Amino acid sequence: MTKITNVAIHVKLVGLTSNYVYFQGLATDNQNFNLSNNTIGEEIGYFLSTKELVCTYINLPGKNITMLDFSRIRCTWSSANQLQNNDITTCIWGGTHLLTSTVGYDFSGNANFTSSMLPSDTASNDKITVLNVAETKVTDIYFLLNNFENLRELFFGNSKDNFEFLSPITSTKLANFTIKWVQNSITNLTFTNCPMLKFIDFVGIKVLNISIDNCPLFESINAWNNTPILDINRTGSSKIRALNIGGNSFTSSIKDKLIDYCVNDGVLNGNLAIGKTPNPPTNATGLSILRSRGWTGTSLQ
Repeated sequence: MTKITNVAIHVKLVGLTSNYVYFQGLATDNQNFNLSNNTIGEEIGYFLSTKELVCTYINLPGKNITMLDFSRIRCTWSSANQLQNNDITTCIWGGTHLLTSTVGYDFSGNANFTSSMLPSDTASNDKITVLNVAETKVTDIYFLLNNFENLRELFFGNSKDNFEFLSPITSTKLANFTIKWVQNSITNLTFTNCPMLKFIDFVGIKVLNISIDNCPLFESINAWNNTPILDINRTGSSKIRALNIGGNSFTSSIKDKLIDYCVNDGVLNGNLAIGKTPNPPTNATGLSILRSRGWTGTSLQ
């Protein structure tokens, strides 16, 4: 963090085992900290506090951070704050932070991070448009979409908890959706009435059926080597520009249907990778048309 203006930063050094305060006061360039009381050789944690800390962005991945008081931090860049791979269990929101222009947060890899640590006030929620909570304990996508109505990009999922999608995913702002490392099988994953949705990315999950319903800007799916995928259905006026879904359980007829989707959409210079084995597509006419339109990809080689 940089650009500290008109503030005095207070430092507190605390023993992480004994909770003993070894030092607290103002920091100076030649400050010497007296740690003579540390007779047990315990690890020392430090805390910074100030009335207002103005910074361009926050870039603190993998720093063993457990608590963040956003209420005293005001960021001046509209960038996603990098807070991944810590052990954050407490977040304080509001205050000065409501003046920030920051729009996104990356909490991925904070294994004990839960939904309760996200802001609950409307003013904070409305600002967040990018959120990465992959590999955290945040498992309820409906909570996220209902509370952060301006979300444009969402990264979601973990390798430990079960995830259920009992109703369609609906959002007025969501454009990019990535779901990662979910171990349980997901029977149906449906996106409906998402007017801004363009891209969905499946990383290491077992989804069986994907449906895109009334998502007019939708363009592409990336789900390479998601072997259990059985079917993809698309309704409405969306136009597919890329399907990267090799290594799947599609039958030849499903692959032929997907090729027809691409042909009927009339898009130029797209990319098609839906797998040639074990069930090759038989829609040779459709593939020929796509080649003539400049399409590339493993399915067209």
